[in-house]
Amino acid sequence: MHIVGFASDGLEAVQKATELQPDLILMDINLPNGSGISAAGRIRELSLKSKVLFVSQNLDLDVVRAALDAGGFGYVLKSSAESELLAAVEAVMLGKTFVSGELASRDFNHVTDAQASIQRPFGESIESAARPLPSDNKFGHCHEVEFYRNDASFLDRCARFMGTALANGDSVILVATPSHGNTIRERLEAEGYNVAEAIERGRYLVLEPPNFW
Repeated sequence: MHIVGFASDGLEAVQKATELQPDLILMDINLPNGSGISAAGRIRELSLKSKVLFVSQNLDLDVVRAALDAGGFGYVLKSSAESELLAAVEAVMLGKTFVSGELASRDFNHVTDAQASIQRPFGESIESAARPLPSDNKFGHCHEVEFYRNDASFLDRCARFMGTALANGDSVILVATPSHGNTIRERLEAEGYNVAEAIERGRYLVLEPPNFW
């Protein structure tokens, strides 16, 4: 992979794409001088070979659908970028549409202009991994297991995931040892999250795991 340019806002992104005609563009959603979604739509008209891969912390499903409708080939959550970005790049360059595993349990089948079937990481299709939710059930259930080489990578991933949830107004429940819980809180507060306020509002709950040993 060779990086051919950078853009600091939506307008410059369109200009750079037109000038450089890159194979792949990593695009955020919230940009100065126009959103990433509107920029992607314009790029699609001016740089036909360029594939746009959105990388954002926005979990709003309407935003994800709008990004794909605008011609995006994929949508990776920043909190999952460390583990998913390379797989997303590879999928998009193969002409597939990639959505972060955290979002892939939702139904994106109505996106009429997707260039190919949406793929979960490692090629597992969303159609087989997730089913549309019943109309009377607002939330589905999703269980994932992840393994980490060491405590540091685990704590980094947890802090990013929980920070994204808090930033989007969601609540988090953490089951962790006191030392892990304290470390994650320290990392969140270092990033500017008001954990004390979240606890007071009932949006941040830490539970100690039962003793299985």
